[in-house]
Amino acid sequence: MSQREDFFVQVTLSPEQARVVVNALDVLSRIHIGQFNIVREEFLDRDFDSDAVNRLLFAARHLVFPELGGGEGYSYGIRGCPSRKGKVAWDVLQVIRQVEAFARRPEGGYTVSFNDPMFVSDSEPRPTAKAVNILDRLSDL
Repeated sequence: MSQREDFFVQVTLSPEQARVVVNALDVLSRIHIGQFNIVREEFLDRDFDSDAVNRLLFAARHLVFPELGGGEGYSYGIRGCPSRKGKVAWDVLQVIRQVEAFARRPEGGYTVSFNDPMFVSDSEPRPTAKAVNILDRLSDL
């Protein structure tokens, strides 16, 4: 049985929810380009054997991407990402991150968050997002 694909999904997020979604998409896209060390960085608030975790993550990366070889810092880079899912995750995070940044600082800033999205996926329509005034949102409830 085939599934419908003739719709878009619209989500409304609080600023904190948007940051969590952007972080999750960043982690996913990094894993898909071979940057497994991002997993360790998600748990820096925990006490663990960092060297042991690094060795395990490097071994896992080598099993999944043996062609990368080299050291821990080797990866495909987002433009060379071999995964459709990794590219789509990157595109979505770019859009949400920019909208959230300008909602917080309409005058702009000097971080990558304010740059125009650098899209890498050609398999999906370009994602869109917009900031909504909280008072407008509350009146819709």
